Amino acid sequence: MPLGESRFDVAKRVFDTFNTFERDAELHNIRDLIIVTHGVTLRAFIMMWLHYTPEWFENEPNVNNCAIRLIEGYQDRGYIFDGYSENLRANRKRRGSTDDENQQKKSDEEADSKPPNKKSKDSSDSKGTKSETDELLTH
Repeated sequence: MPLGESRFDVAKRVFDTFNTFERDAELHNIRDLIIVTHGVTLRAFIMMWLHYTPEWFENEPNVNNCAIRLIEGYQDRGYIFDGYSENLRANRKRRGSTDDENQQKKSDEEADSKPPNKKSKDSSDSKGTKSETDELLTH
């Protein structure tokens, strides 16, 4: 990449952070991490953390903006939120609506359609129990 990092450089930089994660987890009893990053860096992290091949890295598409991917231990649980594509944002902008307006409308519709203090079955795991991640995301 002209005047920027190569994918190899990104992967090496990501790998160098693993020791920091492990050290901090041990010293400070950290169980969970939230990593906010760009697509290539996320792909490099997943490839190295889960021991995927460079071919996987090359074939895996970059994520949509604001997507959330859940990794538990050494298992990839996939995207728990697919994010926003460039086309979606462009269409909203062209129509004159904003993400905030759309989110508020969606929240209002969901609130009207659910009884109070009921948990949505959509966010349950295969055993019907709500995961810790879902709990964090809903509060």
